[in-house]
Amino acid sequence: MTTETSLLAGEETLHHTMQNYHQVLRRRLIWIGVLLLAILASLILDFTLGPAGLSLETLWNTLLSPESVDAGTRVIVWDIRLPYALMALVVGLSLGLAGAEMQTILNNPLASPFTLGVSSAAAFGAALAIILGVGIPGIPDQWLISANAFVFALFAALMLDAVTRWTQVSSAGVVLFGIALVFTFNALVSMMQFIASEDTLQGLVFWTMGSLARASWEKLGVLSVALAILVPFSMMSSWKLTALRLGEDRAVSFGIDVRRLRLTTLLRISILSALAVAFVGPIGFIGLVAPHIARMMFGEDHRFYLPASALVGALVLSLASVASKNLLPGVIIPVGIVTSLIGGLTLRGFSAGYPKNKVIDNLNIAALPRGEITVLLGPNGCGKSTLLRALAGLNKGQGEMWLNGEDLMTQPFARRAKNVVYLPQSLPAGVHLHVLESIIVAQRASGGLHSASSEAEIMHLLEQLGIAHLAMRYLDQLSGGQKQLVGLAQSLIRRPALLLLDEPLSALDLNYQFHVMDLVRRETAQRNIVTVVVVHDINIALRHAQHALMLKQGALVAEGQPDKVITPATLAKVYGVDGRIEHCSRGIPQVMIDGLTGPALV
Repeated sequence: MTTETSLLAGEETLHHTMQNYHQVLRRRLIWIGVLLLAILASLILDFTLGPAGLSLETLWNTLLSPESVDAGTRVIVWDIRLPYALMALVVGLSLGLAGAEMQTILNNPLASPFTLGVSSAAAFGAALAIILGVGIPGIPDQWLISANAFVFALFAALMLDAVTRWTQVSSAGVVLFGIALVFTFNALVSMMQFIASEDTLQGLVFWTMGSLARASWEKLGVLSVALAILVPFSMMSSWKLTALRLGEDRAVSFGIDVRRLRLTTLLRISILSALAVAFVGPIGFIGLVAPHIARMMFGEDHRFYLPASALVGALVLSLASVASKNLLPGVIIPVGIVTSLIGGLTLRGFSAGYPKNKVIDNLNIAALPRGEITVLLGPNGCGKSTLLRALAGLNKGQGEMWLNGEDLMTQPFARRAKNVVYLPQSLPAGVHLHVLESIIVAQRASGGLHSASSEAEIMHLLEQLGIAHLAMRYLDQLSGGQKQLVGLAQSLIRRPALLLLDEPLSALDLNYQFHVMDLVRRETAQRNIVTVVVVHDINIALRHAQHALMLKQGALVAEGQPDKVITPATLAKVYGVDGRIEHCSRGIPQVMIDGLTGPALV
């Protein structure tokens, strides 16, 4: 009887234990569901929040019926928000999974792609492309930095793999080797920074911040395919990886080929981390922190630990993306400091010039704001007009040119011309055409339809510019200032997203200079467009512009608010003059020139 009682008690204990175990499994599945719901909520926030806020209804209509919304909303959702938000998820999944597997095979809770040199190697590869233009032959310019970063990240990961194969090297030795890689590649990057020019240095610093703003459908597709292929192999290895956590000898006694397991796992880690870092730059804490959070929530049963690490990584990076849009009102900073492509003009590695003379070389400019005037400053021959003509597509340019989330360099010229309008310094002489006719021509030639409503729009524009009384005057009867206002009307009637004005104040008297700049500022703000103006008068820049770029010999010397860009130091460096900034009685800054700092610039 005692034996039967013991058996019954044992069965009850076993049944109770299995019930508890299955409850634990159910709780883990519920937590997986909670993570998925949290990711969905974060994804919706990432879609809707930003400089251009979107309602859920607008988002839903844009996703299901794009033709029911305006073109601007379609661009924001499909070309900016979707790839940006989805890239946050995919990169988070990749880094979270890679970090969990790396911590397991190295038996070290501090292991991650960032701490073991993979990200540092990628940064060095990017530095070679950005600063020296060195890369894999045949790779298109827009992929050169990513390709270099991928190759060097993969190289570092394979070096880690080679070290793990040495039987005399422990897991601690592998970690020490990874830390040595970090210091080695960081030293190489520092050396590259030391020899870099100011503009290439800016480009490298921008890349190393780690930015989801580099997201594109092509990059998203590559990383998604890699995940879809590699995740099943990770899950098939989950039991073996869990066994490895019991100790290497015990795993071997279970019949597991530990060296093969480490090799295949590190290969997956190499591909995922190298692709993620290559596409968005270094984002350090995801691969380190996500596995720790997952371990606390799910334990180390890798059937749950691996997918949970990936999901936590995706959630953390998605929330970071959301937060980056709200830390500073109206500004998106990288995920860490995420740089936004929404709402402005951004140049990356942009070069322009002539077949035997590259005037602009590897120019990097952060997003120029919409609704504000950006002045382009610099001495004669520094590349101001060349840059404007290249932005307009009139001169050949290379690199990336993003406007409101679209890379204009990949667009046909006709499509670019609908968004980018270039106004040269002057109209041709002797054009015997009515002012009204010239504006109708500008509207029709760019694809606009002529109608009674368009005529009313033209007359309203002429009234806004104060030249309605000139509508039936011939162009060859106008003064220089009147012609510039007509040219401005021809530009604005095309409703540009980017307005490029090349020395619009040349040959104008003081009255017209003030009048033209005042109108340009007003129209820029009302139409919420990006306006770039080449001017020579620095005091006009200080008075009328909200943003400034200063060039010297095709390189960017300074960028920011005009009163921060125009300083005695930059005046001496760029113009070779001894200048100072004084404020008038109304508080407006003025440049005073006391003399030259050297010979005249020729």
